[in-house]
Amino acid sequence: MVLNTTFEEFPALAERYAPGHPVFVTETDQGPCATVFNPDQQAMVRALGHDKGAVVFKLEQAGFEVLEGGWSNEVPKVGPTWLCAVAYRSSEKKPGLWVGMMEKPTTAEEVIKTMYEEFQASGDVEDLPLTEFMRLAEPNILVLDPEEQADLRHRSKDD
Repeated sequence: MVLNTTFEEFPALAERYAPGHPVFVTETDQGPCATVFNPDQQAMVRALGHDKGAVVFKLEQAGFEVLEGGWSNEVPKVGPTWLCAVAYRSSEKKPGLWVGMMEKPTTAEEVIKTMYEEFQASGDVEDLPLTEFMRLAEPNILVLDPEEQADLRHRSKDD
């Protein structure tokens, strides 16, 4: 459980819910963030300050061990990704499907080359040139940019 509070209230609440635990301070785009976590109670106290130096000074004056870093209950945000999928004719009776994520805008050619290199590395295609691989696989390539993925999520929620 996370208790968000003002920085003025933070020392008293940190002592109440996580006594003896170090306080971590890190700079965020909203200012310095102080967090303390009590693993026994699964309790975290979090507050934003205005000046990191002042935050650290006040916490040390209050008797806390202050370390660089921060506790979080959120999944770290990653940059935009492009979802890539390739349906292809396989050696089995059913078609194959390859799915990947790219961290930058990508083309169908880059996607098929990435898939081909992955297949080569795993031994699925050994001495087959890329052009022959493409002829045999008859790939159907899909690339969804971040906006298209958001539209798809939005449509899925409406159903």
